Amino acid sequence: MSFEEFTVEGYKELIRKAMRGRVFEPFGTTEEQAHVLWRHDVDMSVHRAARLAEVEAGFNVRATYFIQFTSEFYNVFENTIRQKIDEILSHGHWIGLHFDFSMVKPDDTREVVFEKMEFEKSILEKLFGTKVKCMSFHNPEMNNALSYDDDEICGMVNTYGRSIKEKYVYGSDSNGLWRHTPIGELADNTDNKYLHLLTHPVWWQEEPMAPRSKIDRSAKGRYDFAMNNYDQLLLNMGRPNIR
Repeated sequence: MSFEEFTVEGYKELIRKAMRGRVFEPFGTTEEQAHVLWRHDVDMSVHRAARLAEVEAGFNVRATYFIQFTSEFYNVFENTIRQKIDEILSHGHWIGLHFDFSMVKPDDTREVVFEKMEFEKSILEKLFGTKVKCMSFHNPEMNNALSYDDDEICGMVNTYGRSIKEKYVYGSDSNGLWRHTPIGELADNTDNKYLHLLTHPVWWQEEPMAPRSKIDRSAKGRYDFAMNNYDQLLLNMGRPNIR
């Protein structure tokens, strides 16, 4: 299982392959021409997501970025994170809700689950002034999420809905390795008229790195940012910084 091709240059090559004979569309499209639904589940790094959004804009293609409220790697309410998501939107991309089903209690009814999704959807829309028209589940195989296969939930297209599963050929970069058919091979195959491709921005760095090293980089980057903010705050207020 090689990870060397998981770089920004490798990512650009995937876009080139997907573009051949296809257009990039949002979830919920009625386009009959060959197309790709390119989806980013932003589990860990909004900074890497903003970088890929910039790359995609250079190819004049658009993708959908699914934002999570329960990530341990970023807080959607932080100024810096909000600014990065605004950057993503400024390139013409779309955002969706990345719903963490592990937050659902065992005795929650479907109605309660939908209320929780609707709540998170409304916050995203208010924070970023845009309609949230689609949703994806976080780690759907680890809980009961895949039983929610309605085509639409709370007014959002469900990326795990029955119709999408039936119509589209699916590929993913889960865990920063090609565990199944690589996305490049799927895109190279012109018989795959409709593609649903999932990428996770944290895996696509400037230089080759082992998957765990990429997670380590994101975690340490968040730590350094928080500590630098603390040091700068004390400096600005003229207070001692006891170490």
